[in-house]
Amino acid sequence: MDNLDRKFGPLIDGPDPILGFIITIDGVDAGYIQGYRIDDHPDYARQVAVGPGAACVDLLLGDPARRNQGWGVPVLRAFLRDVVFGQLDATFCIIGPDTANARAIRSYEKAGFRYLKTVSIDDADDPGDEYLMVLTSDELARLAGTALHAPDPILIGDLFAAERTRLLDLLDELTADQWRRSTVCAGWSVKDIVAHLLANDLGRLSRGRDGYQEWGPAPGERLLAFIDRQNAEWVRAMRRISPQVLRDLLERSGEETATLFATLDPFATGGPVDWAGPDPAPVWLDLAREYTERWHHQQHIRNAVTAAELTELRFFAPVLATFVRALPHTFRDVDAPPGTAVQVSITGESGGEWAVMRERDMWTLFSGIAPDAAAHVTLEQTLAWRLFTKGVSSASAERDARIDGDRALGQMVLNTVAIIA
Repeated sequence: MDNLDRKFGPLIDGPDPILGFIITIDGVDAGYIQGYRIDDHPDYARQVAVGPGAACVDLLLGDPARRNQGWGVPVLRAFLRDVVFGQLDATFCIIGPDTANARAIRSYEKAGFRYLKTVSIDDADDPGDEYLMVLTSDELARLAGTALHAPDPILIGDLFAAERTRLLDLLDELTADQWRRSTVCAGWSVKDIVAHLLANDLGRLSRGRDGYQEWGPAPGERLLAFIDRQNAEWVRAMRRISPQVLRDLLERSGEETATLFATLDPFATGGPVDWAGPDPAPVWLDLAREYTERWHHQQHIRNAVTAAELTELRFFAPVLATFVRALPHTFRDVDAPPGTAVQVSITGESGGEWAVMRERDMWTLFSGIAPDAAAHVTLEQTLAWRLFTKGVSSASAERDARIDGDRALGQMVLNTVAIIA
């Protein structure tokens, strides 16, 4: 009780930048929920290090007899909608159950939260490791099916390390024959893709950490031709290296790049993400692009050795949310009256609702459902990622996609490419 007094007393007794409410079910007090801007609590903000625009929710349940009755998720989502993303004006929310509290973690997953990272909290009243989870206003809107709004930033967090761990675990199980298996990347084996991923890591470290920029296109060489040439040269050179050496190097480069990425301000302005457009982009979009590069190549390996794809919600949803950022660039030369919208629905657990809309002389991406879309394209989530990475042709995708309304506008969605190719 002393801990509760210290934690909630200031809110009850006097002014406090926390919005707290008693949860009442059928006239009976069943719990307590509070929300606050993390920036109002500098010590906690320093320890969780999630960046600006964040709010946090604490949830305390009362009578155990009131648990498991189905009210938790609706109450939490309503609080997020009305208080966290309404009154507190946050862009994303975190919640930090104890790492050992499996019941709470499962409940928050049902509400839409996904794992971000584990943090050790130095708190005299309540020390321990928090299983930090995140939900953006964009994701909540997708769950609720609300109207159009700007998409939220895609914050990858610890997914770099988690994705690499899953890849290394897979590689550790491969036979010599599986390392030699052909992949959908023409002329490349599983081993070649691993070498390519290593090259990406080393390039990021050389440029981003060490400032090394002494390698570029030859005079008159186009960017795509240069990228294709350096990829081929690297893979060819790495064919003399054993699978085990490649695997061990990839583990080390994964650790080094994760350390580098953690030092970057995701909301700073970086260079362009080419498939999203020529303008400078926020760092978080570049990091999201890097994550999708790793993720989709891991799928190529998994497909080649008939292993299950990495399509759990926490790994897959950020991939699709990143890929749709290519839609405005895809539509850049399409002329249409202002207000014209094309709805893109990606079905499946990791999918969502987005719309690309004509505004004056440009197309803009929104999350949510456009009420009067000129065209509506529906893609199953596996078809979507393969389409956006040129794993299937637009003609092939059209046979499995659904296009309603203006077919020419809808077909433009099928031309979207979210890789440099």
